[in-house]
Amino acid sequence: MVFSSIVFIFYFLPVFLLGYYVGRCWIGLLLAGSVACVALGLASAEAGVNAAALLIAYAVVLESGGLRARVLSIAPQLIVVGIWASLYVGFGYGVYGTSLYREISRPFETLSQGVLDLPLWITSLFGVSLVGTLAALPAWQVRLATLPIALVCVGLLAPVVRRSKACQFFALSVALGLLPLFNTVPQDRLTLGISFGAFGWLACFIAAARDSARPTIRGARRVFSGLHAYLPLVLFPLSLGLTTLPIERGSTAP
Repeated sequence: MVFSSIVFIFYFLPVFLLGYYVGRCWIGLLLAGSVACVALGLASAEAGVNAAALLIAYAVVLESGGLRARVLSIAPQLIVVGIWASLYVGFGYGVYGTSLYREISRPFETLSQGVLDLPLWITSLFGVSLVGTLAALPAWQVRLATLPIALVCVGLLAPVVRRSKACQFFALSVALGLLPLFNTVPQDRLTLGISFGAFGWLACFIAAARDSARPTIRGARRVFSGLHAYLPLVLFPLSLGLTTLPIERGSTAP
């Protein structure tokens, strides 16, 4: 969890510094900080590659100017990502001998399995996290069971994307952040990187649904608020107790 938190910090800081330096006097320093955070995030773990999703979403949605200006705004960060990817693939880094990750040497299989896993990823992001609960079941059963929930979530959240550039930024960062996850079997801990965009998208929906006259939208607002704002207040302290229990027992063992 400590490493996940470190990666998340370096995942978020690049786009924050990039957005902050625009129009500021410390352009060089803040831009260098953004590039350095990308490098540090990638050095922390492979999950640091998710920083590219935020940066690309920023350039596409929030950056002004034409295509050339948008590309140049994140070119230094993308160069760092490209260098890291070349070294990662060229030196054969990665995870081997485990069923939790897929071989990038079989791109078609990785892509197809990743697409089939989308219902579980989407359900865990916007609904109830079922990855750990359903891990023992066959993959096709889990995908089939979560497909209706995922479709409902996307159907509710998609219309709000048109409301503002902020909503578009959050939605695009989620879509791009899901792509690196195609290389893995769905795991709860791996949703941390795209949670920033997911919760931003949810916040856009909750704000828009507040003034809606449709009962279904108001009901969905209450469900999303309960799942992500109120229920964690109850479950988080309990989860802390469960995670520290083995450590306490282990410390008293002879």
